[in-house]
Amino acid sequence: MSAPLPSAARVVVIGGGIVGCSVAYHLTKRGWKDVVLLERKQLTSGTTWHAAGLLTQLRATYNMSMLAKYAAEMVAEIPMGRFARPEETAAAIAFLCSPAASYITGINLPVDGGRTRSL
Repeated sequence: MSAPLPSAARVVVIGGGIVGCSVAYHLTKRGWKDVVLLERKQLTSGTTWHAAGLLTQLRATYNMSMLAKYAAEMVAEIPMGRFARPEETAAAIAFLCSPAASYITGINLPVDGGRTRSL
């Protein structure tokens, strides 16, 4: 059963996977109001299943496990040493949904914590 969509929201989170649910949860926990989470099917029905129990590197095959291990090691190479916080991600999403985003012309916009040295 789906509720009717509000006519306005402070933040719209697109995707009900582990990241989208986490962003919505942490924003509301910090007191943000009017947070809307949009999911096309059922919450966590996409690729989130393999993050259950925080076994984020366990995969069906050895090669997939090695790829997950590589992704975890990649985080250590990011100059900031972390990915975006929920409020930072929310601010980026809010900007991209704003009229100011019309100035983005298709140029690459790095959002990887500074891992990309140059474009």
